[in-house]
Amino acid sequence: MIYISLLFAVIIAVADQIIKVWALDNLSVGQTRDFIILDGEKVLGLTLHFNDGAVFGSFSGMRVLLIILPIVMIAFCLWVMFKRKITKPFPILLFGAIIGGGLGNLIDRIFRGGEVVDYLDVQMFDFAIFNFADCFITVGCILMAVYLIFFDKELFPDETAQTIAGADLIDVSSVAYEDIDKDAGQ
Repeated sequence: MIYISLLFAVIIAVADQIIKVWALDNLSVGQTRDFIILDGEKVLGLTLHFNDGAVFGSFSGMRVLLIILPIVMIAFCLWVMFKRKITKPFPILLFGAIIGGGLGNLIDRIFRGGEVVDYLDVQMFDFAIFNFADCFITVGCILMAVYLIFFDKELFPDETAQTIAGADLIDVSSVAYEDIDKDAGQ
């Protein structure tokens, strides 16, 4: 199953690079082309933009950090998948999404002078211009967090599930309802 995740990651990274080549060949910097319009309202446009930072332009100009960080994150995802022998389809796909998106942007950072090619421009409200890889990283991370918090108790064993940010959790399962009722009557 882990190899399905890696295949999914490669497909995402390749698709991301193909779309970026199309964007470089067909879009002009700063000019927006309509892409999605609903009921006459511009929703999403295509605008070529080069980002040498991370999300919303943060860490601008820190190329080395922005190369090292995704490598570490990809290595961590791979380590978790192999160490925990992940077999459930949903986390397998989520790891693939995160790794694939990370690879897509990492390729840009290494081979395009430290800049990531962005082109998806939300028109409904002021938002950062982003790309296909960013979508997979963001959605993958959010869904993975939701999955780990609410649905899967096996990916990380009990010793890590019992601690959040180093603070021990209190086991309230042993509190008797009589104590609560007694306190409420006082």
